[in-house]
Amino acid sequence: MKLYRSIAVGVSPMSGTDSLSEGSRRAAEQARWLAERTGASLALVHSTWSEQVDQDEETTVASPAFAASVEALANECSKTGISTKIHYSLDRPWLALTKRALASESDLVIVGKHDESMPRGLGINTVNLLRNCPAPVWVVDPHTDRLGKCILAATDLSPVGERVTQMAAYLALESASELHIVHAWQRGMADQLHRDLESDEEAAVRISAKESEICERILAGLKDTEERLQPKLHIGCTSPQLAIEEGLEVLRPELVVMGTLSRTGISGLLIGNTAERLVGSIPCSLLTIKPADFVSPVAD
Repeated sequence: MKLYRSIAVGVSPMSGTDSLSEGSRRAAEQARWLAERTGASLALVHSTWSEQVDQDEETTVASPAFAASVEALANECSKTGISTKIHYSLDRPWLALTKRALASESDLVIVGKHDESMPRGLGINTVNLLRNCPAPVWVVDPHTDRLGKCILAATDLSPVGERVTQMAAYLALESASELHIVHAWQRGMADQLHRDLESDEEAAVRISAKESEICERILAGLKDTEERLQPKLHIGCTSPQLAIEEGLEVLRPELVVMGTLSRTGISGLLIGNTAERLVGSIPCSLLTIKPADFVSPVAD
């Protein structure tokens, strides 16, 4: 699995202050934790864009007090041996981070939840980032414990689903967390025709065989990490959204890792229906991974 070389961290001040928001601080902590394990460099990215400012003006400098806070954060990271730089941008926060990913300057983006009025929700900048950024996006929830107990991964058995389980496995090993993997299969016409022609016992045997095959496919993608992790698989005939929601309710993970879907090569299609419905209500940290052929609308 490709490890990340450069991580962009979105940083912003707490509302009405010049101090780093708790979400930004927690995002930077998570990025530093991962950089220490992968050798990645860090870029602390702050947008000076404002609806109240004429964007033709030169406003690429943050307030002195906030700039000092960001500089102090960069120094904290550098002291641990991580190459850390600070970048200011005139673009909106989500656009600044997306452009870095499109320019191959960052292959992972980490941000914190900042909407203080909705501690569990996502702000518009985060939603736009999830929709448009081609790189994986990790949204850190400052109200959730750090990794160390449970990671929940959702796979649809596609190539991006395999990347999801591999990344979740890596993070689970590094953080000594339990790994739970959910997959929802849905009954097609062939399944329904079989069901109409067989007994309950025959149906149970067929479904058991189907789910065993699914388990084998998931574990095959994990290769040598399976033995060390002993992941717990949860396979069922249900909708992907319901499978993830039930996993959240029962397991209460610190992190959900999931893929987002788009049609091959078609720009402007955002994230898939399941992800679109879920991302705003997941009550913990979230890592989303897009297909390799995702085309960002920003690229047009």
